[in-house]
Amino acid sequence: MINLIEGLTKARALIADPKNWNQGYLTAFHGEDVTYCAVGAVSAAVTGNALDRNINDFSPQLKALQAALPDASPVQGNDTDAFYYAWDAVARYNNSHGHKEVLAVFDRAIAANSTAH
Repeated sequence: MINLIEGLTKARALIADPKNWNQGYLTAFHGEDVTYCAVGAVSAAVTGNALDRNINDFSPQLKALQAALPDASPVQGNDTDAFYYAWDAVARYNNSHGHKEVLAVFDRAIAANSTAH
C-alpha cells in the first residue's frame, strides 16, 4: 500500500500541469488526455482508479488535504464520516479555487506530514 506522503506527492504530480487538472469531475477524458480534480488525483495516485470510493484506500491522503485547507475545521465522528467530510471539503475547494491554490494545499499537506514523521 502506498504511504501518505507518496500518495500526496504522486497525486500532486498528476495535476501539476494545469492542463491535467479540472474542476467538477473526478476525472475527465479529452481525447487521449486525462484530467483530474484534487480528489480524483488522490484516488488515481493511491489506487490506480480515479473513481475508487473505498474509504480504506485513500482516506489518509484526503484527511491530510482537508487539514491543509485554509480555515480547516477539525473532523469529528467515525472514519466514514471523516472520509466523506474530507472528500466534500477538498472537492468544494478544488471547484471554487484556482489551480495554484489547489497545488498549495497539496504542498501544505505534504510539508505538514513530512515533518510529523
